[in-house]
Amino acid sequence: MAAALDRLYGFFGLPDLTPVSVFGPPDGCVRGLRDVAAAGAELILVNPLFDDEEQMERLAGEVIPRLS
Repeated sequence: MAAALDRLYGFFGLPDLTPVSVFGPPDGCVRGLRDVAAAGAELILVNPLFDDEEQMERLAGEVIPRLS
């Protein structure tokens, strides 16, 4: 995950972003996104880093519906 995040955001010169990233199985993503929202985020950007179409389908079917 660290390498994929570095490919996407590395040009900003940011350190390892995995501690502040949400990733993993659907249950973990739901928990992580709820934590981010509870910390005060009003807008959460979700960027699939691998298999974009498959990941977007999984987000739409297995994660997002559980956040309402």
